[in-house]
Formats: sequence, C-alpha cells, structure tokens
Amino acid sequence: MSLLRAKAAKLAARVFAVLLLLMLCHWPVMAQPDGSTRGTGFVRLEKIGEVWTFVDADGKPFFSAGANHAQIGLYLKPTNKAATVERYGKDLLNEQGWFDKASPAFAKFIDAQIAHLRSWKFNTFGYHTNAEIFDRLPDDVFFIASFSPIKSQAEYHQSKTPRPDPFDPGFAAEVESKARKVIERYRNRRNLIGYAWTDGFGMNLLQLWAQELRNRDAASAAKKVWIEILKRKYPDAAAAARAYNIKSADTWDSLVAFTDWKFHNPPTDEEREFKNRIIAKYYEVVSGVCRRLDPNHLVLGDKARKMNPDEIAAIAPYVDLFFFESYAFGENTSAMCSELARHAGKPVLFGDGGFGFRRPERIASGEGPHPDGGKGRQFPTQNEAGLFYAKMMKALSENPNVLGWHYCGFIEEYDHPDAPATKTDPNENGFMDPFEKDNEDFLRRVRPANEAAIALRASLRPASSGNASSPKVK
Repeated sequence: MSLLRAKAAKLAARVFAVLLLLMLCHWPVMAQPDGSTRGTGFVRLEKIGEVWTFVDADGKPFFSAGANHAQIGLYLKPTNKAATVERYGKDLLNEQGWFDKASPAFAKFIDAQIAHLRSWKFNTFGYHTNAEIFDRLPDDVFFIASFSPIKSQAEYHQSKTPRPDPFDPGFAAEVESKARKVIERYRNRRNLIGYAWTDGFGMNLLQLWAQELRNRDAASAAKKVWIEILKRKYPDAAAAARAYNIKSADTWDSLVAFTDWKFHNPPTDEEREFKNRIIAKYYEVVSGVCRRLDPNHLVLGDKARKMNPDEIAAIAPYVDLFFFESYAFGENTSAMCSELARHAGKPVLFGDGGFGFRRPERIASGEGPHPDGGKGRQFPTQNEAGLFYAKMMKALSENPNVLGWHYCGFIEEYDHPDAPATKTDPNENGFMDPFEKDNEDFLRRVRPANEAAIALRASLRPASSGNASSPKVK
C-alpha cells in the first residue's frame, strides 16, 4: 500500500510540474514598475498595443536610430589620412600604412567614433561598420552584425563566376563556414539586434541567377526544381518544349539535360515561380544556419530593395522582420514602410537609406545616378537636409510598423580614388566632414529628431495583461 502511495505521489508531482511549465509558457508578460516587460537578456520584438517595437535585454522598448558606414578605411583616404594620424598619434598605423589594431592610438580612435555616434543622439551602429567598433561598444549602444553568405549579384555578373545553388545539400555547409566566425563572436552580446546578410541581392539581377541555374546540367539540384515546376504546368514534355520554343528536346529527360533555356520578356509564370523558389530557398538555408548557431537573436536577412510583393512573400517566412534599403525619400516614405509591412506580414526596419547636401569638395560626375557626388538626394544646404531628416524621422518613428531607421552615412567622403575617371559611384554622406568636424547646421536638426524618436518609443507601456508576441517565423 505504501508503494502505491509513493507512486501516486510521484505521479502527482510530475503532473504538477507539467502544469506549472505550461502555465509559465503562457503567462502574460507583466509590466514591471518602470513600465518595461520581463527582460530575456537579448534584444527581441514585441507588439505593444498596435505598435511593433524592439525590446532590449532588460525588457525596455526602443526605436533603433542608427548610422551606417562607420568604416575605418574612410579615415585613411588621400584627403584625410595625414589629419587622422596627426589627431590620434603616429602609432595609429603599422609599417604597411594600415591601422595597428593593437596600438593605444587605435583604441582611442575607435572610442572617438563611438563618442561621435552618441553625441549625435543615435543609439545604433548599423550596416557596414567595422567589427572593432562593435567590440568596444557599451551595452546601451546597439548594433547589427553582418556577413556575406554569397557574393553580390553584381560581382557574379561581372566576374562570370558560377552562382551558388541554394537547393544543393552542400550549400548550407558553405554558408555555415562563413557565418560561424561572426555569430560565435557576437551571440552572447546583450546589445546585438541581430544578423544581416551583406549585399547579396541586386534584385534586377536575380533573374540572371535563375537563368544560370536552369541551364546547369541534369545533376543540378536547382535544375530538378525547374523541371518540377514545368511538370505542374504542362501536360507533357512536348507541350513544355513548345512553350519555350525548344525543338531539340521533347521528353522530360531531354529537357532536364537541356542547357540553353532563353529569357522570356516578360517572364513566364514558371520563370517567376522559379526565381521566387530560389529566393525562398536561399533565405531558408541562411536563416536556418543563423538560428542553429544562435537561437536567441533576430534574423534580419539581406537589405531588400525594389522587391515586388511575391518576392517579399517568398522571404517573409524566414526572417523576423523586413529589413530594406531605399533612397526614394519623399512624402510617402512612411506609407511605403506600411505597405512593405502589409506585404511581409512583419514589422519593418528601414535599414539603409539617406541623402545629403552638396559640397564643392566632393567629386561629382554631373551624370549617372549620383550627379552631385553623394548617395541619394542632395540638398543645397545642410540646414535643408536637416529639416528633411527631422521630418522623415518623425514620420517613421510615429509609424507603428517601423522599428527604426539607419541613415546611410557616418563620415563624409570627398574622394573615391578606386573609382574610374568617368565616376558615377557616390561619395559617402555623413554627419561630420572627413576631418571629423561635425556638420553642425545638419546636426542641430538631427540631434533633437533622434532624441524625440527614441523617447517616443521608450514611452510605450505594455498593458499588465498584455502578451509579448513576435511575427511567426520558420
């Protein structure tokens, strides 16, 4: 009898433990005395009322006001190299003329860039920032880590090197070999927002990726996906061959072996589906690698640009938010963010986009996409650029679907010696000139705009019975 009682007591204890675990898993996120929610030790997403927001490691909501391109190479251009060395000391550089990263002068240099960002009232270092800056950041300054799973589409196009096949079982191992070093370096950081992928997507060139993959040989994994799509659309191989004007193949085996598929303009439904399947598989594999190596941080993906709704839908299941780039600033910028959020079913991070002001010192071609020498729209004066910045930041921070805006620029660049003489590549915009002098007429508008945006999101107070939630991701 005592044995039965002991077994019953043990069973009751197990049932209680299970019930307690279930209760804790579904327990509402309670507001803390300071208005924050329960911290997890990592940055996460939460929807408070109708507003999507980042939440920091301690459970406090924040808007990510960031600056990109804090790239140390911009301080050693012909224009400003001597001034940089004079400012920080001769031990800043090694014998090869590059930064001596073990020197006290280099630590002083890095700390100065962090101080610049804080003095401009930003709270985030964004895309294209050197790791040495991330390594010295205090916990109240956030950052985005990035790596390159593949080359940019432009690089593949120019170099004629084969593009990767994301359907190939070996692709995940290749991605992991590139991601591991970055993720292991940062995965325990409280101020890491998440992982982005660097410039792999030139949307105007994605059709070339699809074209290359469907012209691989019969052993190609992607080729098999292409044939599967055709089999769903056409009753037989002969019908598929006629649709694509292929006279030398009329069986499925011969179409699998065929390597001279031609573009359709506009693309057929099957070609669009194949392209979207490539995009989706790429995102599935790379996000899967990120989540295996670090299940605690957000996956941002590549900074999408000029994507259509079906392309957005293809990547949305694999990311925590929609991370995008645009230089099409105007009255409809905030509305554009809302539209992107609607298509993605996720909040958006305006991860790269900016404008500047004209400088006579900057190299400008007078032609091409950047005739004034800078990225995006170039205003006649710093003050006009600052007024526009404040207007955009206010609109974006008040949009419940927008998690943050990372301005494209940190320090200005006047020369671009690697560019050809008929230059159309832009100089970098920035909040200070190449000699680290603040662009004060610009910044006197930027600082209060940043402070207001950050304060607005920080003022969010979760309801005591509200639930933290995140977009559903695979």
